[in-house]
Amino acid sequence: MILYIFYFKDSVIRLYMPFPHGPDKAIYVFGHPIESIISQINRFETCATNPAKLHNDQSFPQFKTIANLCQYAAQHNDFDPFGIAKQFFNFLYAPSLPYPILFVRSDALTQSTQEVADFIGVKEQVNWVAKKRQSSIELLPDGERTCLENLYAPLAAFMNTMPPLLLKPAAKNIDINCGYDDAKYISLKINSVEQAETENSLIVSLTLHNRSHKSLSTVANAIDVIHISYHWLNAQSAVFVIYDGERHAIVPSVYAGYSYTYRVKIQIPSELAVAAAAQYILRVTLVQEQVGWFDEAEPPVFDDVLIEIVGK
Repeated sequence: MILYIFYFKDSVIRLYMPFPHGPDKAIYVFGHPIESIISQINRFETCATNPAKLHNDQSFPQFKTIANLCQYAAQHNDFDPFGIAKQFFNFLYAPSLPYPILFVRSDALTQSTQEVADFIGVKEQVNWVAKKRQSSIELLPDGERTCLENLYAPLAAFMNTMPPLLLKPAAKNIDINCGYDDAKYISLKINSVEQAETENSLIVSLTLHNRSHKSLSTVANAIDVIHISYHWLNAQSAVFVIYDGERHAIVPSVYAGYSYTYRVKIQIPSELAVAAAAQYILRVTLVQEQVGWFDEAEPPVFDDVLIEIVGK
């Protein structure tokens, strides 16, 4: 069983990797990885409308049968095709998380409800009801049973050596936000540009992808805050016409390993509305105040789109 729950005050979410910051605390329930995989794949008929159930995360392949998983593992020499080991150790060894994680072994849940309640900070009784499922490895053919044991028996043995309850404390005084020096882990792509309802403005759809281990966000009250911004260049000469574009907050944040698409409204400067039609390059990038523009980083982070502005 692999259950990973982040508590944002009263809400609960699940994900493959821990957020670099944001939650108050997290609970990770672990144990029986082989049975967990069998249970997930046995739900194929009920997962047709939710294919995410057929794999651990969108980063991993979908498997409709155990045989399919074993075949993939053999062909790709992949010893963790379902991603459970990667997920478990991502949480267990994640460096510098500013919130605590309580690891609870699944066979200790019924005896640990008070400890879980104390960790969450609730006075109500926490109840755990285990659901019966047909996930015994003994029900599998010999070949599939041997395959899963070869893949995940070492992880199951490691989990069994862990204590029933393990508290990973929060780290202190850590750098949790991306900066100019992390440009090599960030990419920006313009998806589309459309005319806004307001005259002389555009709506730009862009996607930021964050491959770093930090969060990419606009941090309030920070002197060196990061924003989405832009330049206007002459399409013929590539000379900057408007260098210092307006700032747009990166909200919500792009967490480590994730992407997010934003719709940004960009005003067309009045000085570009010349008497005759002209073409300009709109260069969208990021800027860290007091530090630098990401299109000047190495490697540069930006995307260009050609815009034709019709004069008045």
